Amino acid sequence: MSMKASKVLVSGDVNGRFDRLIRRVTNVCEKNGPFDMLICVGEFFGIDVEMNQKVIDGKLEFPITTYVLGPCCPSTSIFYPDDSAELSSSVTFLGKKGILNTATGLQVAYLSGVEGSHSTAFQAWKHSSNEPSREVNGSRLISKLAAGLKPRYHFAGMGIHYERDPYRNHRVLLEAAQHVTRFIGLASVDNSDKEKWLYAFSIVPMRKMSRMELTAQPPNTSEFPYMEIIADLILEERASAEERNTSNGGQQYFFDMSEEVEDHVDRGGRRRKKYDDEGPSARQARVQQPCWFCLSNVDVEKYLVVSVGSHCYAAMPKGPLTDGHL
Repeated sequence: MSMKASKVLVSGDVNGRFDRLIRRVTNVCEKNGPFDMLICVGEFFGIDVEMNQKVIDGKLEFPITTYVLGPCCPSTSIFYPDDSAELSSSVTFLGKKGILNTATGLQVAYLSGVEGSHSTAFQAWKHSSNEPSREVNGSRLISKLAAGLKPRYHFAGMGIHYERDPYRNHRVLLEAAQHVTRFIGLASVDNSDKEKWLYAFSIVPMRKMSRMELTAQPPNTSEFPYMEIIADLILEERASAEERNTSNGGQQYFFDMSEEVEDHVDRGGRRRKKYDDEGPSARQARVQQPCWFCLSNVDVEKYLVVSVGSHCYAAMPKGPLTDGHL
């Protein structure tokens, strides 16, 4: 199911270096173009008020359709519109969060802003064979978002260049195969360390790909990196709900989590250590229960699977049926 791919450019923090960005993008387009769009992640505006104003007033044109994110620090927030807006015929501020649907069929989820006090040690490199060149702060909330959205490409303005091994979004032999995620951190435009700040790639929309093409696993694919962060967030939500439960006179709250996340959390609301509750045979491998509705399981009970779609499928629960179950 070979389809024409979209060609996309992504830059790291621009920090007001608009002329340098425009020159570089123009050269890349002349040599390897045409490209469909440029996405600027991280901080776009800089400290030069006059140059910022030229962009805001639409007096500075970019060579291709350009989408801008931000702000990433309080000092530049005054230069951004309150909502998404066209700054010129070629530059669009997307806003702080949302989903961009392109004319070529791509869906681009975006998020930017100043998070506050909930930063944490960078976790995207967990289980990868390579690590960032220096310590980088990350976001637990963005980790949770990445886990839920399962993007094929995840770009971030990190101040350094870092490309981790692709990671899988399913458990091998326990869940149906899914596409991998490629995390790419980009350095700031025209940085003094000469680190990579502009990334070019081609991508075909998911709905135009065959399942075999979509779920292909590169040889260096690694495991999902965010499980511990998600487990911590669930524990905090559980503790917060229990606190509300106490203050509300005994109302109960229930949490639904995946089996893999639940493996990291015990019933007492604590992070479970790697070999908790396994007694003398603590070093033995934990036996997984078979997944009766997973299509990758040789013993799958297909008669309970109602419908199989591109992104999900419906299955009946085991056990007796109740009136009105459909």
